[in-house]
Amino acid sequence: MASQGPPRLHLVLLPLYAATLWGCEPALRPPSTPHNTPPRLEVSPALDIIPLRVGQAVEFAATVEDAEEGAALGANVLWVSSIEGQLARGARATLAFLEPGEQRLTASVVDAGGLAASASLHLNVLARGAPMATVLRPTPGSTFNLGELLDLECMAMTERGVRLQGRAVQWTSALSGPLPAGDVVRATLSVAGEDTLRCTAVDSATQVSATAEVRVTVRATRAPSVRILRPEPTEIFVKQGEAPPHGASVRFAATAQDFHAEGGAGNLDGAVEWSLAPSGQPLGRGPALTHAFTTPGVYTVRARVVDGRGNTASDSVRVRLVTNLPPRCELEFPTTENPRVLVGVPSLLRAHCVDPETEQPVEPIWTTSAEPTPLGTGEAVSAVLSVAGAQVLSACAVDPEDTALSGCVERPVRAIINTPPTGCSIQAPLPNAVVNAGVPLTLTGSASDAEDARTGLRYTWVSSRDGALAQGPSTHTARLSTPGHHVLTLTATDPWGLACAAAVAVTVNGAPDVRVESVMQGVLDCGRGPCLEGQPVVLTGFARPAAPQGHIEELAWLDNLAGSLLAGALPLPTATLGFPFAGRHTTVLAATDQDGAMSRAATSFTVLPLGRARLMEDVQDAQRPVVALALTPDGLRYADGASPRVYAERASTTVLDVNAPALSLHAFQGGNVLFVGTEGGGVLRCVQRTCTRHTGAMLGATGAAVTAVAAWESPDVLLLGTRRGLVLTRASDPASGGRAGTVGGRRLLEGREVRQLVISPGSSPERVTAWAATSGGLAEITIWADDDFEPGLADVSVRLHAPPAIPDDDVLSVAVGPEGQVFAGTRKGFSALGQPGPALRDAPWRLQDEEIRTLHFERQAVDARTQDILWAGTKNGLVRYDVSADIATHFGMEEGLPDPDVSALLVAPGGPRYVGTARGLVTYPWH
Repeated sequence: MASQGPPRLHLVLLPLYAATLWGCEPALRPPSTPHNTPPRLEVSPALDIIPLRVGQAVEFAATVEDAEEGAALGANVLWVSSIEGQLARGARATLAFLEPGEQRLTASVVDAGGLAASASLHLNVLARGAPMATVLRPTPGSTFNLGELLDLECMAMTERGVRLQGRAVQWTSALSGPLPAGDVVRATLSVAGEDTLRCTAVDSATQVSATAEVRVTVRATRAPSVRILRPEPTEIFVKQGEAPPHGASVRFAATAQDFHAEGGAGNLDGAVEWSLAPSGQPLGRGPALTHAFTTPGVYTVRARVVDGRGNTASDSVRVRLVTNLPPRCELEFPTTENPRVLVGVPSLLRAHCVDPETEQPVEPIWTTSAEPTPLGTGEAVSAVLSVAGAQVLSACAVDPEDTALSGCVERPVRAIINTPPTGCSIQAPLPNAVVNAGVPLTLTGSASDAEDARTGLRYTWVSSRDGALAQGPSTHTARLSTPGHHVLTLTATDPWGLACAAAVAVTVNGAPDVRVESVMQGVLDCGRGPCLEGQPVVLTGFARPAAPQGHIEELAWLDNLAGSLLAGALPLPTATLGFPFAGRHTTVLAATDQDGAMSRAATSFTVLPLGRARLMEDVQDAQRPVVALALTPDGLRYADGASPRVYAERASTTVLDVNAPALSLHAFQGGNVLFVGTEGGGVLRCVQRTCTRHTGAMLGATGAAVTAVAAWESPDVLLLGTRRGLVLTRASDPASGGRAGTVGGRRLLEGREVRQLVISPGSSPERVTAWAATSGGLAEITIWADDDFEPGLADVSVRLHAPPAIPDDDVLSVAVGPEGQVFAGTRKGFSALGQPGPALRDAPWRLQDEEIRTLHFERQAVDARTQDILWAGTKNGLVRYDVSADIATHFGMEEGLPDPDVSALLVAPGGPRYVGTARGLVTYPWH
């Protein structure tokens, strides 16, 4: 203590000394208390983009900074909901909301000095059974003029993965009131100001609704507007003899509006004046016109309007009529869905350029707007970008005949320095939870990433004892089956493979031991050989609880063809099929114990009709590979993938000779038009056995394979899948407007192999929805049509669905039901869009193969009820999946397949099911 005396004495004497020198100064005030600074509080993560549901446990975290009390002040954080009141206390809180709807969650804290800080999150809590709604158009912050026509699009998906459309989606404006109904509509706003547009989607199956909102600004301006809708680019190259959009006859369209006149958007369309600038040569008047350019040169086409008050507006597009078109380029990677590359690390860049005149490939030169030197030359290059941030990536090819002419494709990208995801956490199940085997378990987790939105991360759930469970941040699983201690691990992986993980321990109550012991028809064992139609079949099972003191609470028998069966008494559960249908049966015995743990056992057996030796019948003279099937007025036709022929089921029907191996078939207009996709020979349009070949142009260089075909009559749509993308053209004439024998239109899905195409039966003359199974996800293609529909100029949107909405990115097959239900087949099984699929390799099915190479949806009428059946072809047999009963039935060579490799399926209306295999074609006439 003595060592501290002098400093203290000095501090006391110094003010006294000062007072003697300046006696006129007032006496010094006593020392003030230390200054208290307010705390700082931040809430993370921002969960307003996550679909929250009533009862779903979600963890929230608050970060508190305080100069005086430090992080310890976080223990005093109070969490309050604007609807449900005080919920929890502490820096981290796991909350489960009980009330649906929009609410504000506020975290607040007060320090010892009475100073406070708070932060809030806006949450939209969905009710159980409510759909998920998202406003896609317009974007937040958009600005419109009064009466301007705007596009509204609301993506509303039910819990079952079905998109809601039509009257199920309602729009309202906070200022203008009700707007037209529909998931995709056009509307005008009549009141100026800051507006909120709301879409409300109602799931008719649950009668529960969900809403989504977007804020926009409506200006009070009354000046006219004019916008050229077609062509879309501001500059186009055209040539005599080419199909749209590259033909010399160019279709122009515009819309205009006088905001002082009645009629709303488009009320000035008839007054649009078209002219060539700068000469002013008039071309015509009205909303649309077609002008044929004859003399090579550069033209500026202008659309101009004058409103009732003399105000003018104009828009323009440049047209270059050339004798030699520049190369046409498509950028395949990086994709539009993930336009990012890594800084300082080799990144794959891939583009495809062709010379339109010769249809030969031309090597592109790669550049970026952020760097002065080229990145490389070639269709595929491994480039290292050195500058981070937003930039434009370009691939440009020089024309072989004119070095001053080049064709380019550009894509805005962002070069990033990648870091691993962080903050992996599991909100459900809770640590040390006790769960029941076989019962769906909710899995909820989260993670954050500096470079990727939360939706860009891939989430996988794995059990230490039962293996892979599910995908996605919020999902469920029924795959926990092994009793005892489990560690569940959630791994969040970014697109470049960096990951974080979290784990939680749970205990699984064992499920009952259940099995089907026998299937007997009198003395005939149906498990060893086929049974016969018309005689009762008795099934005997076994069920025992896992716990010695437990008991079986419930038993249920379910047959895939007969439905629910009446269960017999314990201890030997039995069921009887009094009059079994002919076909392949799968009967499931489900047992639930006193704790709710459930397990299923299944057995499959064949019931033959009298006089038949097996279920399937060979198609005569069809003992060859079958890769494609189509129904025509001549009967069934099929292709083997190797021969330049299209074969017929009927021996009396002539074989169609084509120019190259036939890969894909599609019957159109009641089967009167048959499209044949070939390996290297383009596509053939066959009418009454006369075929016209179309190749080149949008199909690319000679050698392109047409792997899938789909068509729609109105609008006139033909979709051609290839190994490098999709072509949209005309079904009536793929070469319409261009050179004879070529394929016009436009290309989509660049760089992706298209395996199967299906057009949704809910499509209309105004909008066609198609689904494509591709090597890069399940593609949803929407085509909007107008009175002057032109495929090469059509308004088209593409949305790619990836895991966890589907089992895997590599989609091999797709099927669509009558109401628009979509199913995707992959190398990891199949599922309805947005829902987990059946675990085909697991109990009770235990199939050897889950690679789904082809899918076909069938709605069967059985007595007074209907069944939705999904037929799936694998390399190891045929699978019949009952969608509502969740029963998978396997067919192999014992049931009549000539080969287990199934690659083509077709169900004839009111007729048999055709199954194409690697060694022949068979029919299956039973349910």
